[in-house]
Amino acid sequence: VSPVEVSGTELDTDRDAMANSDANSAALKLPEFWETSAATWFAQAEAQFALRGITDDATRYYHVVAALG
Repeated sequence: VSPVEVSGTELDTDRDAMANSDANSAALKLPEFWETSAATWFAQAEAQFALRGITDDATRYYHVVAALG
């Protein structure tokens, strides 16, 4: 197996993407859970995750748990 070569530019791009994801995650504030319309609430949460590029399951989970408070 040969080592994979990665350019400095690729590393910078990956680092920038992670920083943007973290910033987008920090800016996200889901509304309180809507017991009378749970399906709509989850659709709204999914839309907010998509708009901010949040794809990490653990991050999404913790945001949902916090909103269920």
